[in-house]
Amino acid sequence: MSKIIFFIVTFLYSISALANVMITPLSMDIDIKKPVSSYTIENKSGEQQTYLVKTYYRTMDSMGREINKETKELRIFPSKIILNPSQSKRIKVMYLGKKAIPDERSYRVIFEPITVGEQEGVKFNYKFVTSVYVTPEKAEHNLVAKMDAGKIYIQNLGNKHAVLNNWGLVFNQGSSGEVTYKDALPTINMLAKSHVVLPIKSGIAPQNVNSIDILEFEK
Repeated sequence: MSKIIFFIVTFLYSISALANVMITPLSMDIDIKKPVSSYTIENKSGEQQTYLVKTYYRTMDSMGREINKETKELRIFPSKIILNPSQSKRIKVMYLGKKAIPDERSYRVIFEPITVGEQEGVKFNYKFVTSVYVTPEKAEHNLVAKMDAGKIYIQNLGNKHAVLNNWGLVFNQGSSGEVTYKDALPTINMLAKSHVVLPIKSGIAPQNVNSIDILEFEK
């Protein structure tokens, strides 16, 4: 079985060391009733920095791979940012999509650095990748696990994302008792209404399983 790597909610490509630029927050939740928020971007270097900002609707496939499609449901203003040395700016984020959403919608907002004067299409050396979640009222996650044909499926039946980090599985075998899966499990960001096939080592999980419990340990 090939090794599958699952990605965390947000990640950063060695930006602070390379560009001396800080963007906060790297992950934000937008209430559907107040669909406006903002980033703060700060240039701590002695050189001018320029960024183009692009927005993507985010889903995931059954192997945990992220799929991004460009979207106009999020508007970033301004979408091109020029920062002088030691300058900081606030960047507005506005959700323009449907107001009545049954499930949380997930997005990526990506800040791509360019050299002043160059056009779009240049080769970028590094970038900020941030997460935005637009969440309906009273949204909750609902994580379940099941085994089918020797494979383990983790499902989020709820309408809000959840991050599984430092977690485990317990296989219930009825009268035969319980078996705990002892190997470390990958961090998984389970988006609303998503599911993944969990890569586990052959022979560790029992063959006959009545149900599977997900344990979330204290960090």
